[in-house]
Amino acid sequence: MLKRLCLTILILCHMAPACYGLEVVAVKSSPAQPYEAALQAFRKELIALSLGHGTKTIQPNITIRTISLRDDEQPAELRHEINKGKADLIVALGSKALRLAAPIHDIPIIYLLVPFPAEIAGGQANITGVLLQPEAGAQFRTLNDIMPGAKRVGVIYDPAKTAALVDQAAATNSGTVFVRRPARSGQEVPDHLASLAGEIDLLWMLPDSTILSPQTAKSFYRFAHQHQIPILAFSEKYLTRGATFAIHLDLEEMGRMAALLALRIKQGEKPQDLPPTRTERVTLKLNRTMIDKLGLKLQEGQP
Repeated sequence: MLKRLCLTILILCHMAPACYGLEVVAVKSSPAQPYEAALQAFRKELIALSLGHGTKTIQPNITIRTISLRDDEQPAELRHEINKGKADLIVALGSKALRLAAPIHDIPIIYLLVPFPAEIAGGQANITGVLLQPEAGAQFRTLNDIMPGAKRVGVIYDPAKTAALVDQAAATNSGTVFVRRPARSGQEVPDHLASLAGEIDLLWMLPDSTILSPQTAKSFYRFAHQHQIPILAFSEKYLTRGATFAIHLDLEEMGRMAALLALRIKQGEKPQDLPPTRTERVTLKLNRTMIDKLGLKLQEGQP
């Protein structure tokens, strides 16, 4: 009888999914709502995935411990907090969280809501994540439904950082001409903008840290106002500053994608074998004030 009981326990343990007994430390750059929304979606999906892979008699034991960073947080302090438990995985939400977590090499790390992850931890073997930008071609296909006349898109970019993003957009939107202005520093932005006058229907603001700074962003807005050119930005925060359209981040979808990465890592796959993923679902938010100022006519029935 005892042997049979032991055998049953061994079989059930073998059948249980890799996610059972998982401890996650979620590091948030701040208490900001987008981080919390993405984390809640991650939590919900991770539990659902675990139940879907498990048995009826064994419930997943998933612990998600949250650390919300202080302004003066240091890497050593973060490591101390993480070491209070037996973390199997770190989820870094935001650039600050990833920057402080990156020195940790012995625990897998998944990032979310990080605009420039490659600049913080590019190529680090224990790190993967969900990219902030959706598939580049999708945003222009969505834009074309709203503003089909935007056929010439101006883009200023650092070839060392965002050339692949521009190439992908061009390759998947054959009806759109991308008027490119490669730049190696933000100082080149005003001259490049001046050269685009009369050449474009839309200006694309990329998540490129070489090109985009508080000062250069003002140059983008001045150009748009002077030449009546709409701006497509990569984040909604730029709508209140002068952009016309912006990508709406689907935080629930991003949280779900991070949960799937977490499950695959716990099942034995290595982070370096899981390329960063991105959503293909794109929703655009509109700045109605700018649309009216620019006199844009959008397709009837569009938001």
